Amino acid sequence: MQARTPLLPWQPEHGKRDAILTSAYNTFAEFGYANTKIETIAERAGVGKGTVYLYFKNKNDLFRQMIQELIDWHLSILREQITGPHSALDRLRTLLRVHLTMLAGRTYPFHLHGRDIGHVDDELYLWLREQKQRFLEDLRQLIEEGIAEGAFRTVSPRLAALWLFATLNVTLIDDAALSTEQVAGLIELVEHGLRASNEEHPTPIAG
Repeated sequence: MQARTPLLPWQPEHGKRDAILTSAYNTFAEFGYANTKIETIAERAGVGKGTVYLYFKNKNDLFRQMIQELIDWHLSILREQITGPHSALDRLRTLLRVHLTMLAGRTYPFHLHGRDIGHVDDELYLWLREQKQRFLEDLRQLIEEGIAEGAFRTVSPRLAALWLFATLNVTLIDDAALSTEQVAGLIELVEHGLRASNEEHPTPIAG
């Protein structure tokens, strides 16, 4: 049985930096960027305020590194599902299940791929756009493999990747976490939207 993927990349028991980042994540999630204070993060992490500044220049630097490390870690887990040895359909199922289950267990005060993250400077915004484009390319390749295997309908891989990307972010739109049944329902919707049918031969869409 596969071990459950942790919800956050940091382990407070591994050291002060991980403790600070875990505290920062939970504090930003609870209060939002504007109302979060370094003092609160430090107190919750069990360290002094000065210790935070040993690792991070200021609140904005802490926020940026927290977001980047979280997304890097999350996407690395998803890429393991995309590039696995199984069929494209099986990889898609696992990708959706892992992603949606992880998001359903976390609380976000921001939308990871937009400007309404709470506080985003240009450097972080451009970094987020780059990560989005890279992941869209990963999804496009997965769709192409599924089409070549005959598991997916002949659709535009690019448009299908955009649609999948939007689906992967669905739990960030709703305030309530998805239940296990809702996660399964989303996976079924995506699967039946892509799967090839012997009775259906749609005209491919350019792109």
